Amino acid sequence: METVLSQLAADGINHPVVLVFGGRADITQVTLAVEGHAVPIVRGLVAAVDRLLKVYFVFNMQFPDACKHVLHFLQRIVL
Repeated sequence: METVLSQLAADGINHPVVLVFGGRADITQVTLAVEGHAVPIVRGLVAAVDRLLKVYFVFNMQFPDACKHVLHFLQRIVL
């Protein structure tokens, strides 16, 4: 996990992201990376996306340009 977090920092990704480990049909671990810390999510991918959107809302953060359309769609339409 530390190598993934350090790689995110090296790539300049400093916004909250959902990290999913495993294969498409075999997800082994889901975490939420915020400010260089990994928060494990035990309820699956949907719960991780829900918490991701809540982190943006609680900290009053803007969505990153690379994914703002998808996150805005999830926030307004799906949730």
